[in-house]
Amino acid sequence: MPIVFGTGNKLGDYNGYFTNSLNQEGTGASGSTMANKFLQDMKAGRDCLDIVIVGDSNAGFNNAGWHYGWEKALVDNGALPYATCLIPCMHTPATNVHAGAAIGVSYTTEQVGGFFTAGSASGVPHSIVGSYWDNGGGTFRTWGAALDWNYIASGTGQQASSYTQVSSSSLLDPAAALKYRVGYVKFPSGSGQFFLNCYTPSPSAVVTSTGFSTSGGTYDLNIATLSVAANPARNINTRFTKYSAFYGAEYGVTGPVGFVFESIYRERKGFAVNVLYYYGGTSTSDISSAISSSIASVKTYLKELRQRQIAAGGTGRVLVFANSGINDAGAGQLGAYATNANSLIGNLTKAWAELGFPQSDLAFVISVSHPTQSNDANLTSGRNLGKSSVAFGPGGQVTFVDLNQMAPYTYLNGAGFYDGGGTAHLTAPGYAAVGNIMVPALLK
Repeated sequence: MPIVFGTGNKLGDYNGYFTNSLNQEGTGASGSTMANKFLQDMKAGRDCLDIVIVGDSNAGFNNAGWHYGWEKALVDNGALPYATCLIPCMHTPATNVHAGAAIGVSYTTEQVGGFFTAGSASGVPHSIVGSYWDNGGGTFRTWGAALDWNYIASGTGQQASSYTQVSSSSLLDPAAALKYRVGYVKFPSGSGQFFLNCYTPSPSAVVTSTGFSTSGGTYDLNIATLSVAANPARNINTRFTKYSAFYGAEYGVTGPVGFVFESIYRERKGFAVNVLYYYGGTSTSDISSAISSSIASVKTYLKELRQRQIAAGGTGRVLVFANSGINDAGAGQLGAYATNANSLIGNLTKAWAELGFPQSDLAFVISVSHPTQSNDANLTSGRNLGKSSVAFGPGGQVTFVDLNQMAPYTYLNGAGFYDGGGTAHLTAPGYAAVGNIMVPALLK
């Protein structure tokens, strides 16, 4: 029988991560202490930690949501980022996002121009690439749209790509030594190539650029890395692209090329907040099913996070934050919240285990949506089920947080933290405020 939340059961020693269950009823956190240990080690500079968010529209609402809430709370509590979010290289225009404000980074998953097509519509190559980056028949959503990848069949172009910008005030520090890391596809034919570029827009100048060939492969996934040396004088906005119109054809791209994901990191201990699944209107059951139907993409995402983090000097730890429930209530599914939450945990744990990664490097923080009614009547049963019935998992690695206890309706409403469209979403400061209650509770 699994040990369940809220019981205060003694767990014994689990690889040195915890000795007893967390039972902080006064703080709204209960369950495993594994998340606490991960966060404590990251803040103290002993290790890195990747936060992975899965949820409904609150995951990234208005280019903020829980993504911003976690970033802002971690910064406010003395932690520093080691990397940006892992950014999917989408073609779908609906995925145009600019986030990362809490750490001074802006990026977009949209690729500009008709020269590009969605990898999910590109025929045979996609059927092979789909073995590691598939959208589960359209059910797997990241940043609000069905997952695809950016595919260039043939031809040469120099139009501008979307860029990731590390601002002059960014906590990643544009003057520091940075790594631009891109997942790309190699093809069995053609003479494709692309250039990773780092440049400053004002004054306009190329910092460094490196070319990569896409030939000699079997639609396999590869990693290209551009290393940017530290320069104290580069304390200005600095941008990173996979190809560019700004400085001539030598920085362009020639198909076939396929881009899958990208990010920027520093070789230091710290955090990164990532969004694996974000789609409005979805219930806990929907999220779990989407993860199950696109397990290959989940494994690719988790694998890249772990490999990137190890390259930065961490051990490869991941903390999943799952937030859902409001749509369960709307669909009459809240009574099955514990079953569906355990399914979600199980699907992600299965993916991690199939990658051969140690269970001791994966932890979960599970939460039912923030309160949307004054008496929390629509979500109380889900919170009770979560606290008492969601299993710790095979390694005892799950913590439950009660957001109604941490940030009740009266607090959110009185502070003006509900979005103007109603109570289903919060403002960016609202997510940050709740994060600043949750994160300290988890750091205890």
